[in-house]
Amino acid sequence: MSGFSADWLTLREPYDHAARDKVLVKRFAKILSGLDKTDLRILDLASGTGSTVRAIASQISTDHFWTLTDFDEALLKEAASAAASHANVECKKTDLSATDALSLESYSAVTTSAFLDLVSEEWLDAFTALLTETPKPVYAALSYDGRIAFSPGHDADDEIISLVNEHQRTDKGFGPALGPDAGDFLSRRLGDNGWTVETATSDWVFKGTDQRIQAELVKGWAQAALETAPEKGTTISAWHDARLNQIKSGALQTRVGHIDLLAHPPE
Repeated sequence: MSGFSADWLTLREPYDHAARDKVLVKRFAKILSGLDKTDLRILDLASGTGSTVRAIASQISTDHFWTLTDFDEALLKEAASAAASHANVECKKTDLSATDALSLESYSAVTTSAFLDLVSEEWLDAFTALLTETPKPVYAALSYDGRIAFSPGHDADDEIISLVNEHQRTDKGFGPALGPDAGDFLSRRLGDNGWTVETATSDWVFKGTDQRIQAELVKGWAQAALETAPEKGTTISAWHDARLNQIKSGALQTRVGHIDLLAHPPE
């Protein structure tokens, strides 16, 4: 399941690639190098257009095969062609809201990107149980963690960010989303089950020249804030207009916080 347009995924991809923690990618590749090299298969959840493959496949030294999953057939069709030049892939339309439909038996490892913050506590508990039953290394990148910082600041920033984070916790198709808490939640759950878990920040950092993506984010955040608190429309509109004017002039810089997670099961 994705719910995001191909245009948005294309726009964010170079920033995602720049933000990923390079140390965790290398450690994930090293873990894979120690697995069965004759049938190394990676399951990627909520693949979109296959950005995870394009980001890390070249770091994996051994021959391997990817299964890309998403509920959006149009995105999977694009992923099939866009990812094929980077690795051997197959695409499967999958309703990821039903964790009981997932099977990890035939895979060597699990990856996902920009997905955990969309799912619920119940979903992550079920995912943890699945991993405990069928242990596989997990690399989960780019989970939004609630941090947004602007330069220059605005009097309404804290209020807008709070409303955005409240909106992040609404149901995205997987039950009430954990939103900014998802990365830490999965880290704790796996750690409690004896897994070795490493995390690192993977923040988007936008300069004044990154106008298009900042404009899209500001518009999206204003819409989320308005849906959360329509009675604050005047404040939200003023913030939105001020930020767009700063973006047009190249004056706005923004940092958006994310977490990368790498976990592997007990020996």
